[in-house]
Amino acid sequence: MDKGAAIGVLVLGGVALWYVSTQSAQVAAPAGDSGTFDLSSLFAWMSPTTAAPDTTAPPVDTNAPAPAAQTMSGGFLDSFTNLFDFTRTASTSTSGAIDMSAPWKTGSYPQFAQLIANTESNNGIPTDLLARLLYQESHYRPDIIGCQTSSSAGAQGIAQFMPATAAQFDIDPCDPSQAIPAAGRYLAQLYSQFGSWQLALMAYNWGPGNVRDYVNSGYSNPVPSETQNYVAQITSDVVVT
Repeated sequence: MDKGAAIGVLVLGGVALWYVSTQSAQVAAPAGDSGTFDLSSLFAWMSPTTAAPDTTAPPVDTNAPAPAAQTMSGGFLDSFTNLFDFTRTASTSTSGAIDMSAPWKTGSYPQFAQLIANTESNNGIPTDLLARLLYQESHYRPDIIGCQTSSSAGAQGIAQFMPATAAQFDIDPCDPSQAIPAAGRYLAQLYSQFGSWQLALMAYNWGPGNVRDYVNSGYSNPVPSETQNYVAQITSDVVVT
């Protein structure tokens, strides 16, 4: 062993002995402990890349959000975090119990409640507005939903689609699993067109062309009493603007 190596060993040994002596003087062995010194703590202290555990830190809150997205950056990490947040939000957006207490939620409504709620959420429709519209159209009667009974004008199904509108959305109006999402998309389109849920409801019943003429007339064109009652009855249960 050369002189430099020997000096290094002596220095390392001296540091180790100093550490052991100071720790022995400051830390009393707990009850039931044999008092044997654990060399792993020495190695942890001597390592330049390993921090000694902080025994004074408070317990970790397992419900707290992970700080990684705030303290770290990187395309994959950020994309994964955003995807997780989006998925969590999407999966819980309609996770709450659906209110079944409204007197108009009768007939077959419970069978379609979750699909209706999901459709409202997916299309930005106020809660229960589509549900109340579908009640106005079909009263959730199985014979109307299944197209055993049609309107005098030829409208069919739970959403009372006219044949041309059903063809526009490429759906079977007699299949609620197709008609309900299509009704939600249609109502949302009407809202985008007119900027008002009341006008969207009016257009669903009266037709968007008639509502466009009504708006262009400065709201002076006469509105059929059927459409007035349609909008008034729905919005008396679900308040919208």
